Amino acid sequence: MAVLLAVGLVQPASASVDSISPKFDAACDNYYQQGLDLEVAVADAGLHCACLIEQFEPLGKAAMDFLARTYEEDLTTFIHEYPKGNEWMEASFAADRLCKAGGGATEAEPEVDGAIPYPVLAGSWGGIVRDGPGRDHARLATLKEGERITLVGPTEVEDDGYLWFRIEYRNGREGYHWGGIICSVGDQIPGTYEQCP
Repeated sequence: MAVLLAVGLVQPASASVDSISPKFDAACDNYYQQGLDLEVAVADAGLHCACLIEQFEPLGKAAMDFLARTYEEDLTTFIHEYPKGNEWMEASFAADRLCKAGGGATEAEPEVDGAIPYPVLAGSWGGIVRDGPGRDHARLATLKEGERITLVGPTEVEDDGYLWFRIEYRNGREGYHWGGIICSVGDQIPGTYEQCP
């Protein structure tokens, strides 16, 4: 109980913005107050959440309740319950980048000449995550077929016609995954094998 009080009830003075989703407000504040994102200082948690709220509210309450779950649960276990889940995740990545860059109430950065707005949600056909781009790097983990990952960005390393990508997997772990066993969620991402079913 003392731990819950320490994590859940301490709110900075700047966290006075309430959104249309009380679930999002609580989950966002708890997440950043715990220092789980190294790019956001604990002292700035309230400001960062206020910025995210500003970006997310136009998506509606259902989207914000979904995004609240992403702070507390493994996305791969529930994203299938939401027809717009992938779209909302893309919006959340863009909003997070914008808020971390000090953007606030401006439009998300446009794509340049068809460039992919990384990070993007993708899937793995199963295979090895390595600590560098290439088969000669050490093994970090093995992903299951159908496991969701986030493509942080491509590397310049190509193997058998597919790029190696820097990825996030399993709640923020990072590594490298070969594009020949990556499927794109939504539009086909250059350097990956195919679109996910």
